[in-house]
Amino acid sequence: MMRPILLAMVVGISVTFLGSCKKNTGDSAATLTGYWELRFVEGGYRVSGISGSFPPGNGSLLKFKGASYWSYSGGQARDSGQYQITKDTLTMFHTTYKMDYFFQLSNNTLTLSFGTIAADGTISTYARLNTSQIDPALQ
Repeated sequence: MMRPILLAMVVGISVTFLGSCKKNTGDSAATLTGYWELRFVEGGYRVSGISGSFPPGNGSLLKFKGASYWSYSGGQARDSGQYQITKDTLTMFHTTYKMDYFFQLSNNTLTLSFGTIAADGTISTYARLNTSQIDPALQ
């Protein structure tokens, strides 16, 4: 009598856990596609007393399209290359270096973490922009 109850519990728990698992289907790249503007940087080397907040329209952008990325600072092109997503890591390949970031997408917010905060690592937060918010010269 105890065996059917135990078996039912094991099956029920297994179904619950298997049903709650999410697989990375590779759609992060599709979700990452578009323009992102820097809003906040935590950590890293900064001059004391300078805020880590960045107002809308600050010109610090990341653009992702296909397998390529572009980086802009003050509205000027700074960097470009290819990128790749593996699980929760975003790797950006420049011609002379590569950067690995832990990344998280939540609604219209992109968070990129690099290194360890205590050792000059950074956490950067970006907001998704609509194409209407982008300077046509950057599109």
